[in-house]
Amino acid sequence: MAAPRDSQRAPRQFNVTAIAIDELKSAPPTLILSNVFIVNNNGFGVNMVDTGLYSIVGNNFSLRTHFPVSVTGVDILSSTSVGAVCGDSFYKMSRVAAYLGAASTGRQRAVERLLHSGVNVSKNGTGNTVGGDSQ
Repeated sequence: MAAPRDSQRAPRQFNVTAIAIDELKSAPPTLILSNVFIVNNNGFGVNMVDTGLYSIVGNNFSLRTHFPVSVTGVDILSSTSVGAVCGDSFYKMSRVAAYLGAASTGRQRAVERLLHSGVNVSKNGTGNTVGGDSQ
């Protein structure tokens, strides 16, 4: 029997103490699909320091504590390739749900479902697109 493709695998759960997925160097293409991230205070669900082509799709970011302090869902510090953060749910990310850093220039897109987060999407780079609904 052939091994299942990534799209056929069951979702994974990450219980985060600091950073669940930490991509320090470009490894295109990166696909982060249908996971559950439970993030502690001062933690990150996904941290991408210098990324290439990426898609972060259909994930759920929640926090572990009732009193969130500096919690970030997705942090894209630097990217000049096409990237998308879309279809994800963020609950009570106290720092920011999705952060597009100053070095994330052009063709970065964030469209999210945001619930009770401190800052929904922080767009600091140039040429990035932000959209979506929030409550």
